Amino acid sequence: ITGDEYGPAQRSHILSADFTYDLMPWLSVGGKYGMRYGQVRERLLDGDRESFSEWYSSSAHLGIIRADLHVVRNWDALFEGRVM
Repeated sequence: ITGDEYGPAQRSHILSADFTYDLMPWLSVGGKYGMRYGQVRERLLDGDRESFSEWYSSSAHLGIIRADLHVVRNWDALFEGRVM
């Protein structure tokens, strides 16, 4: 799709979920979890664009926690931490 003739091939499944909970009228907390499970295979450098290595596993996980402070009517402050 990108037009990269010599890049790796990839196939993936993606799942994510998030929540937000209002602790007080001025404070909300939340979290998010995302996961990608996939497989990648590299193109072999033998001159043939259709030659690939075997598929190997490639996955990633993302966790996010956040807090929203509702300061005044149209102003909010967001604090967020992420780990991958």
